[in-house]
Amino acid sequence: MRDKKNRIAAGVLATAFFLIHAAALAHAGEYYHIFWSCHLGCLIVGIGLLVRQPWPYAIGFFWLTMGVPLWLLNVLTRHQLMLTSTLSHIGGLIIAVFGLRFLKLPRFAWAAATAGLVVLGIFTRLATPHEANVNLAFAVWSGWEDRFPSYFWYVVMLLSIAAACFGLLEYIIRKGMWKKDVSAAGNNQGS
Repeated sequence: MRDKKNRIAAGVLATAFFLIHAAALAHAGEYYHIFWSCHLGCLIVGIGLLVRQPWPYAIGFFWLTMGVPLWLLNVLTRHQLMLTSTLSHIGGLIIAVFGLRFLKLPRFAWAAATAGLVVLGIFTRLATPHEANVNLAFAVWSGWEDRFPSYFWYVVMLLSIAAACFGLLEYIIRKGMWKKDVSAAGNNQGS
């Protein structure tokens, strides 16, 4: 029973982090930035925990593990920080890691997370302004154009790196250091 309460509390918290940041972005007139994969990752981690579904949880988990380091790099190099974004990034990642206690990663979740990035890229290309370049759906990241003159090969490289990192992380979690915790969580999924 306690595990169920903790899982639900974590799901509510992750969802609240997303909604707080979404409200701040809407207030700033930049609603479209909520469609970055890391912010949506926080939301779907929350939803996955709330409804006890490992697939959305796993996709959100992987998106956060990719998005948070890139977000930190952006914050450190561009010196731009919206305080509420720390909730969906840092708070979301902490909750995602904590969620491994309750839901195990399904096999090939790395592939679903990578495919989800493709779908999300298409969606953000259709639904967000070109200038915002949300999820790098329109152009090579500013400052990298000389390294990647072809946008197509840039996207292929990003997706390949994401797939490799997601696959390696899934392997480590399923077979490695969190094996006992993940196995115990699998036995408690009915909680």
